[in-house]
Amino acid sequence: MPAPTPRLIPNPLAQPDGRWTSAQDAILSDAGFDEAMAQIRSWPGYAPTPLVDLPALARQIGVGALHYKDEGGRFGLGSFKALGGAYAVGKLIARAGRPAREVTVCSATDGNHGRSVAWGAAMFGCRCVIFVHATVSEARERAIEAYGPEV
Repeated sequence: MPAPTPRLIPNPLAQPDGRWTSAQDAILSDAGFDEAMAQIRSWPGYAPTPLVDLPALARQIGVGALHYKDEGGRFGLGSFKALGGAYAVGKLIARAGRPAREVTVCSATDGNHGRSVAWGAAMFGCRCVIFVHATVSEARERAIEAYGPEV
């Protein structure tokens, strides 16, 4: 069976010429970015990840320069999604208004995000439950379980 032809379906609510609103700023702002970076930089083991130059590939595809940010070593997680889940755990605990040990965080995942949430829960000292679907590999489950959650 041939693959279906991709279709572009415009978002009817999109406002390409609209102004940035305070509601949007509450979700994505310079101040929020600065707050997240300050928090993440305070975590044990934080180090900037390398920006790797790929000059041969840049020449091959005809661009002046090409770089990629290598997140694979971040906090020893071996995951390119190491920050978001753990940061969310920290934010939830801060908002909970009770000791971290009384908080349980949960996430559904098939790998990297769950590993970040489990690592964040271990770092902040709360309980964690990670839900995985039936086809998640045992290796991915073990990688998540290494940080102590109930999987």
